[in-house]
Amino acid sequence: MKRILLILGVLYLFSGCEREHIMTYGNDAYIQFTGKMTDSLEFSFTFYPNKDTIEYPLGVKLVGKPEDREREYKVVVVDDYTTATSKNYILPERCMLEKNEERSELVIKLIKTPDLQTAPVRLTVRLEPTRDFMLGETSHTARIIWINDKISRPDWWNSTIVNSYLGSYSDEKYRLFIEVTGLGYLDSDDTAACRYNALLLKKYLNEKKANDETVYEKDGHTEMTVTVIGG
Repeated sequence: MKRILLILGVLYLFSGCEREHIMTYGNDAYIQFTGKMTDSLEFSFTFYPNKDTIEYPLGVKLVGKPEDREREYKVVVVDDYTTATSKNYILPERCMLEKNEERSELVIKLIKTPDLQTAPVRLTVRLEPTRDFMLGETSHTARIIWINDKISRPDWWNSTIVNSYLGSYSDEKYRLFIEVTGLGYLDSDDTAACRYNALLLKKYLNEKKANDETVYEKDGHTEMTVTVIGG
């Protein structure tokens, strides 16, 4: 419900801005995001355990005629609808639509901070008019990105995964599984993939134990194990 109210508020704000911009500018070139503001954008650093920064692309497109020159568009952070701090993102210094292009990507650098493991934050960005562009459809003039590093038991970690492959779930085991295998998802019906990746985690745990570096669960006493047989 809170997210719906947030989107409605942003839409209301931007619809007023757009009407003003259309009255002020008279060219026939419009810029807008390829996705709608109402489309949910979720990004989690959980699935990138060895990265502290990620380049996150947002598609933009021209509504109008391509031209044989570079044209600049502008993107700003909407502070009133953003809970992320400046430590969580870096916007590009300049945003350009290249010669004869109709589409481009706005690349935002997202930065991992410890607080993202506790609760998600949101980053709201919007397009603004420039000498080269008016704004396109109101519903496509802003994007909201929810950023987190929070982990929780996924739906795919079901009884089959518990009994035949990875054993009981814990956040620590899930994070390690992602780090070791590079995956955040398993299909419990794909026995070959489940067995292969469970064995990778088991091999890692066995090697750590052999080097007197046994991996424990959060309590510091329970040894982390997997249930897959063999390997």
